[in-house]
Amino acid sequence: ATVVAALQGRGQPPDAPTFTSIQGMVGPPQPTLNAAPAADHDAPLDVLAPALAPEPAPQPIAEPAPAADHAAPCPAERVPAAPGSSKYTDLETLLSFALSGDVQFVKASYYLELKRQGRVFPTRQGLPPEACASAADVRRWGNEIRATLALRKKYTEWREEEEIQHGARFPPFVVTSYAWLSPAHPDPDGRQLGEVLAPAIEWYMSERARYISGDVWAVNNLASTSLYSAAKDEAKLAAPFTPDGIDFGIFLDFTSLWQKDPAKFDASETPDAKSTSERPSFEQDLQAGRKFFGGAAYEQSRTEEEKASFSRALQSMDLLYAHQETMVWRMTRLVDGYPHAKPYGDRGWPFFETSAAHYIKRSWLNLNLGSKTAVGALSGFKPRNEERIIKFEGVARAPEDLAEQGTYFHHTGMPGVIAELKDQRLPPLVPEEFAARAESKALTNGKDKQVLLDLQRTVSTTVLAGVQEMSFVRLGWGGDDGALLAKALPLCHTLRILDVRYNNISGDGAAQLAAAVLAMPSIESFNNIPVKEMRADSFITLGLTHKNFGGVGCLVLAGLLPVMASLTSSDLLGNNLGPETVSMLLKLKAEKPALVSLCGLNPGQTEANFASGGLGPVDAQVLAPELAINASLTSLLLQHNSLGAEGAKALAPALAANASLTSVSLDGNRLCGVWDKDEDSDSDDSDDDDARAGKKGTYDATGINAIADALRVSASLTSCDVRRNSISGEGASQLAAAVLANTKIEKFNEIPIKEMRADLLTKLELPDEGIGVEGGLVVAGLMPVMASLTELNLSNNKLCGVDYRGGTYDATGINAVADALRVNTSLTKLDVRYNILDDEAKAAIKEAVSSKEGFELLI
Repeated sequence: ATVVAALQGRGQPPDAPTFTSIQGMVGPPQPTLNAAPAADHDAPLDVLAPALAPEPAPQPIAEPAPAADHAAPCPAERVPAAPGSSKYTDLETLLSFALSGDVQFVKASYYLELKRQGRVFPTRQGLPPEACASAADVRRWGNEIRATLALRKKYTEWREEEEIQHGARFPPFVVTSYAWLSPAHPDPDGRQLGEVLAPAIEWYMSERARYISGDVWAVNNLASTSLYSAAKDEAKLAAPFTPDGIDFGIFLDFTSLWQKDPAKFDASETPDAKSTSERPSFEQDLQAGRKFFGGAAYEQSRTEEEKASFSRALQSMDLLYAHQETMVWRMTRLVDGYPHAKPYGDRGWPFFETSAAHYIKRSWLNLNLGSKTAVGALSGFKPRNEERIIKFEGVARAPEDLAEQGTYFHHTGMPGVIAELKDQRLPPLVPEEFAARAESKALTNGKDKQVLLDLQRTVSTTVLAGVQEMSFVRLGWGGDDGALLAKALPLCHTLRILDVRYNNISGDGAAQLAAAVLAMPSIESFNNIPVKEMRADSFITLGLTHKNFGGVGCLVLAGLLPVMASLTSSDLLGNNLGPETVSMLLKLKAEKPALVSLCGLNPGQTEANFASGGLGPVDAQVLAPELAINASLTSLLLQHNSLGAEGAKALAPALAANASLTSVSLDGNRLCGVWDKDEDSDSDDSDDDDARAGKKGTYDATGINAIADALRVSASLTSCDVRRNSISGEGASQLAAAVLANTKIEKFNEIPIKEMRADLLTKLELPDEGIGVEGGLVVAGLMPVMASLTELNLSNNKLCGVDYRGGTYDATGINAVADALRVNTSLTKLDVRYNILDDEAKAAIKEAVSSKEGFELLI
């Protein structure tokens, strides 16, 4: 099964329709074509027929021609894929094609030199020897990929796949997809080279230079060393930190395949050049082969050997675009000055190329160089936490300078420019879906349309049938995309690993995708869920926390839990679950008595530590039912999560009902719906009311009021910490009142309430504790009973709800302290510095101690 992905010379004259052929590749119409105005690339059926035929049987491997002999075509190497694999995932098949002589990868550095000299793309025949990737280059690049494959195989069991594939984001084989701007030359004035391709090359070299040099940060230090040092034992990688080492190969059809000579193109020998009366007869001559688009000299400007090599290459174009280890750059932007050229997205054959590239590649191996975000990032990118602006101008630089302007650090928090170029790809399209979408794409006639559909059907079924791993991470997919993927999965007969995390697949689309996954016996892992082992009932406890499998993963879990008779405990927290899926899981748990926990809690456990667990409101909804009835827990650590007001409301009844819990920490959980900007990876200004005060979100006291209600009635809690939750106003007052009313509470926000009630302290040191407005109210409420207290240090405690980062000012706490000072007779020293008090609050404190002789006030 083969694809002629480049069969359509992408030509589109600047002011006339284009006629293209598979033989010409450069775009001119051929005698077999209908001469009616063409809307897109055309391909005669007699030439396309071989592409639809079965793939030739493997032939003996031919030795590639010497690197300098670029004009001599070499026999194509026909190497079968390794047993049990597909040619679209088998590295050796890709390398064999690259070494065959029928296709020429060109060094990326050569295109930068072309730009520097102000030249345009030459044909393959015009390439100088130094521009061409040698056999040694191709083999070295193959070793780079082998190193990545070795790391993937070695570490995949204990590390998320994304965290071990930093180098895989910038592989050495780049395949371009673009629209030709004229029938004889794709870029007549060099603007696609200068404005689109060259800046992308400089950026890509920068990322490769940073990686090969070892200057990449990663979790657990795996990728903190160079790719070479991390994988040399497995793959004998040779990727030196030199200009050659950071260079890479580019497939661009005009320079990579044998072309007709643009200089011999005769514009008068085209239908557009003929008068209205001459055009019909000229078109008939084209159809009959009596005349040639562009003239006979142009048609005959390739040798017979070049034609044969070109034909062989076309039979494997699908391999370049669809292979799982190549990077595809779609140059979708139409440069200015070609108003009549048909846009990339309106052309049928580029749609086919795009579809082939989107089948099975990992999400970061499809880039769109023409999007607005891509253009902006390449023209001026500001790295996170830096002041500099990096501009990629398509200039050759030394490896050290390139490494300095690399932007990729880590796949989540600091992905750099690649995140801006990432293509908004579709799920793999089944033939029926492709046909429906192709209706809106321009093609010359119905005959060509059917060729396009037949090719896509053949390639899609072949590509999908052999794929074993597919990653569609962070693509912004929704329910409709999930439904499209569900249609494609039945074609993936050997698929073992599927990853669609960090999307927003919900509703019917999620249900359809989950059902399709569960119906596939070959699936071993879905969104980090061990499907194979779960089907085999291999677990007593199942740890899935922080796998980020999302709502659709939850549906898959729901389908597998009923068959897991041995399972007694599972930890599903930190997985971005939705309310509906949570309800479903809780129902399944109720129907499965042997399953005692969905939160990883075990019988007899006394401390549950979920600190910094990335938990949200729905996780609180999962935890609350178990917490309410748990009879062994004494300590619950939930600090530094994002439970929010909704999570607080979910937990509050459980805190009230639990009879064993003595300590709970909810520090830093956004319990009032707002948080400091610098808690986020993006700190852009927002339209929220609190944005001016360095906060994000909208204040909501319902959650903290619910916690206050729970503290008021709890019979077991002795310690509670709710600092760093931006509590103010009614919430702070309600919370402080509840703490003061419950005599069992011994510590609150690190305030030693038990000792204060018993008047055991002469000095109370609470600097830098962040006790907040609510803490100020509690301290003020206890000061009247502390007859022994002489010194009180409340410095740097956000007593008015603000600090150097901002906040919403609330004087309730500091005013309460002022009122308590008026009645306390023992205190001789007070420190309230660094609480950002306004003038009114300062005056109140000063007035309260003005009559106390010898009183030391630090304010």
